Amino acid sequence: MAQILKNEGIAPHVDACVGCGSKRQIETLSKPDGGFLCVRCNQGRYPKWKKTELEKIRALFIVKETLVEPFAQSARYDLDDFLFLAKWFELFSHTELASVRFLASIRTLEAK
Repeated sequence: MAQILKNEGIAPHVDACVGCGSKRQIETLSKPDGGFLCVRCNQGRYPKWKKTELEKIRALFIVKETLVEPFAQSARYDLDDFLFLAKWFELFSHTELASVRFLASIRTLEAK
């Protein structure tokens, strides 16, 4: 899914804060803003993410093409990660995918 987002030119900005360009105190990933937000730019609008979760998402978009396969085999991603990226795709491609709704319904059942 990350590769699709990159190919379509709609990948989240994960190099710095999309608001101010700072690489310090990154605390969330905002769909409406298009990428990472620092503490100052977020101002409590969106929930904070764990540092490990931010790093995990960032890694998807900075890995070199030649290392995608080995990276994919060693990384630990789950359905929630996929759904986040799939919903990102839907938002920025102005598309709704039945498969995403189906997977989200499975996730809801799994949580119960």
